[in-house]
Amino acid sequence: MTLFSQTLRIATIQHRAPRRYPKKNYDALAQIVQRFDIVGCINVIAPVGIADIVKHIGNEWKSFVTGQQTGTNLSKEYYAYIWKNRKIRMAQSLGYFNDPKNTFVRKPYGAEFETSNSDSTLILVHITGNAQIVEINHLREVYEVYNYFLGLVSGGM
Repeated sequence: MTLFSQTLRIATIQHRAPRRYPKKNYDALAQIVQRFDIVGCINVIAPVGIADIVKHIGNEWKSFVTGQQTGTNLSKEYYAYIWKNRKIRMAQSLGYFNDPKNTFVRKPYGAEFETSNSDSTLILVHITGNAQIVEINHLREVYEVYNYFLGLVSGGM
């Protein structure tokens, strides 16, 4: 993504459940993360895993893990962001999308980030395998998600 004259490398990763992959290779994950400027993480089961990745890549990186989980009683997860601190600053956490219709099994989460010459809202959502048909059929709701977070950033809502 190019923002004015600055190119940002953005990625998302799925941070798998520790019970499925008990011997996660955080060094390998850190090597992948280092190729980008900002990474959004979904399916974060244990926030300590994000801290382990940041520990492996060094103190020029920052991270943020959502304060509460999203999902159902059967499967809950956190979202997280990891970013290169010298290039990007997290301006604010915008929180979870207000989803009164329960369209999403795991509610979208937004955060605002700034660079030296622009700002962006990055929204994470994990569309689940079991509910993907229902959620994909409601992709028009993504427009509502975008407008919801846009309103929070610009001072509306």
